[in-house]
Amino acid sequence: MSRPMRKPQITPERRRLVHSLRRLPTIIQVFARLAVAFTCGLLLAFFVTHVDMLPSPFAQFITSALLNSSLLPLFPLYLGVFVPFTIQRRNKLLIPLSIGTGLCVIAGIYAYYLPLASQADAMSNGQCGVPSAYCRGQFRVALINIFLCYGVALVLLSANLTSFMLQRNLKKRGAPVSS
Repeated sequence: MSRPMRKPQITPERRRLVHSLRRLPTIIQVFARLAVAFTCGLLLAFFVTHVDMLPSPFAQFITSALLNSSLLPLFPLYLGVFVPFTIQRRNKLLIPLSIGTGLCVIAGIYAYYLPLASQADAMSNGQCGVPSAYCRGQFRVALINIFLCYGVALVLLSANLTSFMLQRNLKKRGAPVSS
């Protein structure tokens, strides 16, 4: 007579390993999303700085309508409002992902403009010769840091509120939240 084969028992260590391997694609997706957001911030800052490389009608539109208007200081607010709509609404990580994505875009813009401002400050200090009351000092870097703080605050506020409203709307409808 042959004995029936028993099912092998799964140890808790093996369960943890299988669970962590199932989460690996999600972790990779999050890091890829943040890296793409940072790169988009760098590219956005590059194209805004070098508008003259774009075709003529488009460059005129950007310089006249966007850069010389009141829309540019509110860009972090718009960014924080629109970023949550790029994430699945049923995602459990809607609020952290939208805040992280918005902050990575702002960090990419900051990473592009900080070396330029630092170089411009160094050149103006070199032309000044002897430090005096007429030397402007490090005002460009300080201005970039102020805009960074302003942008981070606006992105945090608007992304948090928009994500919260999306999740609340989803819960009102009774739709399940997925992972």
